Amino acid sequence: MTKEKELSYHIINIPIKGNHKEDEQLYSDFFTFLYQNRKLVEIKGDKAGIIRRCTPVQDGKALYGYISTFTKIGKNWIDIEKLEKEEVEIPKNKYPNLKESLFFFFPKFHRILILKSNDSPSINLVMAYFMELRKSIRKYDFDVFLETSSNIIDEVLKADKVLTLQYNITYTNADTGTSAYEFLDNELKKSNTNSMQITVKAEKNQGIEINESKILKGATELSKDYGSFEATIISNGQRKKIKTKNYPFLFKVKSNLAELNDTVNKIYDKVLNHINK
Repeated sequence: MTKEKELSYHIINIPIKGNHKEDEQLYSDFFTFLYQNRKLVEIKGDKAGIIRRCTPVQDGKALYGYISTFTKIGKNWIDIEKLEKEEVEIPKNKYPNLKESLFFFFPKFHRILILKSNDSPSINLVMAYFMELRKSIRKYDFDVFLETSSNIIDEVLKADKVLTLQYNITYTNADTGTSAYEFLDNELKKSNTNSMQITVKAEKNQGIEINESKILKGATELSKDYGSFEATIISNGQRKKIKTKNYPFLFKVKSNLAELNDTVNKIYDKVLNHINK
């Protein structure tokens, strides 16, 4: 029997816009649609992607599969020995340089967990795939957020001074959180506001007191799962610019992928605790 191993996952929050909290069937149908649509998405440069497999596990508790990226080959070729242009017949629907990310999608939490490995495409490429995919899907209006590391947020909160803050937050259907988190989330919902940008600058020779403002505290917490923010801080006498989107969270779970049902249960329980903490 293969031993359990600690594996690391990125977490992508992919909520459908509107009040669909914990609508598991909606989210299961949504992700199944993304797979069955079989849409090849051009990502950037010569890269493209597609969801190659998507299979229900544990009676639909999770959907399990692979997100594939590959290279689209151009039409113009050259023979460098003859220094002549050449026409090459490319096999239809076949692409080289395949890389794959194993994923688990949990409909209850509208979260995708992407396994981090040396053989998988970068998380930035996977995020770019979903961002491009959402542009071409009309049936569902959804957002895509990469969860931010708590460590980088703590670095901002513990800085000697916070000089500037710039938040970019989208309201969709936020989870439960602290009073500040729920306050701002409810304010966005009540005002029929889909997204919000906040730019904050400190008074001269002063620092921004995030924890003294319910709005700023709520925005900081919401940005972890539903947006991002940039901050200019002074820490240990050094000025530093931080962009939270450059610091994704890594979710660690000890499991054996060969025991798929057991792995799903372990990840499910840990994600539930992680979201509700």
